[in-house]
Amino acid sequence: MLLERYMDATDRADVAALTALLREEALLTMPPFPTWFKGRGDIATAFEFSTDPSSPSYLGQLRTVATAANRQPAVAAYVRRPGDSKYRALGTKIAFDQTGEGPPVILVVGAFNDRSTGAPLAKALESQFTVLNYDRRGRGASGDTLPYAVEREVDDLDALIREAGGAARVFGYSSGGTLALDAAARGLNITKLALYEAPFMVGDDARRPPKDMAAQLARLISSGHRGDAVELFQTRLVGIPEPVVAQLRHAPFRPALEATAHTLVYEASIVGDLKLPTAQLRTIKVPTLVVYGSESPAFMGSGAKALAAALPDGHVRALDGQTHDIVPAVLAPVLLDFFGD
Repeated sequence: MLLERYMDATDRADVAALTALLREEALLTMPPFPTWFKGRGDIATAFEFSTDPSSPSYLGQLRTVATAANRQPAVAAYVRRPGDSKYRALGTKIAFDQTGEGPPVILVVGAFNDRSTGAPLAKALESQFTVLNYDRRGRGASGDTLPYAVEREVDDLDALIREAGGAARVFGYSSGGTLALDAAARGLNITKLALYEAPFMVGDDARRPPKDMAAQLARLISSGHRGDAVELFQTRLVGIPEPVVAQLRHAPFRPALEATAHTLVYEASIVGDLKLPTAQLRTIKVPTLVVYGSESPAFMGSGAKALAAALPDGHVRALDGQTHDIVPAVLAPVLLDFFGD
């Protein structure tokens, strides 16, 4: 099969085998990069420069994964760059805003959110910190290299930490908090971790989403039913009553929810069954502040308390009168105090 021969040649950095697969009039482009190459000879030269370890254009060691795009066979490429021990998605653009001065803080938002969600909080923190507020992959101005894996999102956060100087404080909101915990457990250089209402549910009688939640969402997205995906996520994972969800169909923000519906597959993959990963949590030694709103559903408070108790250096804080929404005037002073110690 042609695709398998291409993947094999790429993984072996075999330029001759790669160019033998091309027609003479082949065209190579790699958005978002502005460069392009026309003709087998020019493409062969580009391959040689990018695969030769002595070349200044050397990418690193490539590994490919078969996937599909626009209902056609496709390849996702990952690269292990010189000096790195991990393969990371090749060419995935992660957009972020950097404001303020001081030690770095990275904001990781949750479902249906992009960096506009974190912008007011970033503004409230920038007097004492350098704040990196980013679009997670698949939303806003960031890319979305397929196939998706939670590990790729951890790689994105790791890249931001490297951009910030190699170590950073991290704030995670909702499912972004679950992602931040996963990143800390995988050994990213997070010096302090603060979470607002990471969605964990404790107790034998706690409501659980379907085991195939991510797969159900993916089927709805692939068949063009983005609105149905939004409502499935809202009812079966978030737990919003169906009559309320029906009323929200005509809300002015509904189109924005549908625009990011494909990332709900990612959120479902991250949060799983909403159970506390107790064994994983025990490995996280970083000081962690777990915050919840006193007016949020009761499971948020019980989950926050259980989460803090399961962490070796966990602390819990309730914000009086607050719900699941971030109110910078209330949350920022708590973060400034915790991150500033």
